[in-house]
Amino acid sequence: MKLPNFLKKKSKFEMIVGVVLIFVFLIMFAYYKRIILLLSLIALELFSTYFEKKFQLEPGPDFILCGIILFTYTAHYIYAWLLVPMILVSKLVFGRFKPRHLFKPGIYAIILYLTLLLRDFDILAIGIVLTIVRYVIEYLLEFVTKGMISTDRLIPRFLRIIYAWIFFSVFGEILVRLIL
Repeated sequence: MKLPNFLKKKSKFEMIVGVVLIFVFLIMFAYYKRIILLLSLIALELFSTYFEKKFQLEPGPDFILCGIILFTYTAHYIYAWLLVPMILVSKLVFGRFKPRHLFKPGIYAIILYLTLLLRDFDILAIGIVLTIVRYVIEYLLEFVTKGMISTDRLIPRFLRIIYAWIFFSVFGEILVRLIL
């Protein structure tokens, strides 16, 4: 039976290189933690879109929305604005783009502005309320443009609200302190 490479005994040189790489990563994380968090949220959104396409399920919260709320809450608006068009990119990359996705950057801009207004409240409350507001705005836009509201996405959206509640209750304060 052959052992995987990471379980094999390492030479002294390989161990030193590994320790140096971990040290370099920790230093980079200390200085570039916002960029690493931004890229992590984008990667999580891409994985989420992939799982949504591959397995036809909603695997977690809307990571782009969570990132916009977190970065705006901590007054790092540039990072939040960088996330706004990423919803279109993630849908285009996996061929999941629909005409209704054209409204999402505008909705995210509204959420960004509302987060600015609500920064005095707790991140958990803001995260849940603004996730619900996002879906209310989408339903209003759908009603205005189509004259009707489809309920076929109601259960996945309800699950995404629950996922957002879990995300902000577990990681909200930790990520806010990390970003600051």
